[in-house]
Amino acid sequence: MLRATAPPNSSPSSLDEFDRACLARADYFLKHEFAYRDEHATKTATIGIVVESSPVAMLAWIGEKFISWSDDTPPLDTILADVTLYWLTRTFPTSLYHYRNSRGPHASPETQPTGIRDKPVGYSQFPKEITPSPIEWVKATGGVNLVWAKRHEKGGHFAALERPVELYQDLMDFIGVAWKA
Repeated sequence: MLRATAPPNSSPSSLDEFDRACLARADYFLKHEFAYRDEHATKTATIGIVVESSPVAMLAWIGEKFISWSDDTPPLDTILADVTLYWLTRTFPTSLYHYRNSRGPHASPETQPTGIRDKPVGYSQFPKEITPSPIEWVKATGGVNLVWAKRHEKGGHFAALERPVELYQDLMDFIGVAWKA
């Protein structure tokens, strides 16, 4: 996930249909699905304890995200396997810490990553990503050294699960470019 805002003097109407659809999905997500992020960031321990208290609670909390954040809903066995991994390893609560560190009450400029502007960055754009950024906006922000980007016709927030072959190839292609950068 790579977030970029619209460059100055830019308008969503100047984007193609693909990017406008991505932004419409992001708008829907921010209005109807984003509350989880604030809960994870501000009540990290509470949500971790509650979700880890029951396999049904965990399946409900994680499973709904697989359903609504994916391009195509993953098979039930895949969702159950992922939730089972969290359940058996008891790692769900610690998987939330990055929300608290980046958005929670203790977040500060000192806790944010620095020194990445000069590093080569690659971006795989999937149409059903929950908070997508048009490639042109990423290029125009100047906040990253974008050396490689690719647009995909399928895939969502869980691209590594949904489109593993494509994402692997993207990684290999990016490394081929970044290694030279």
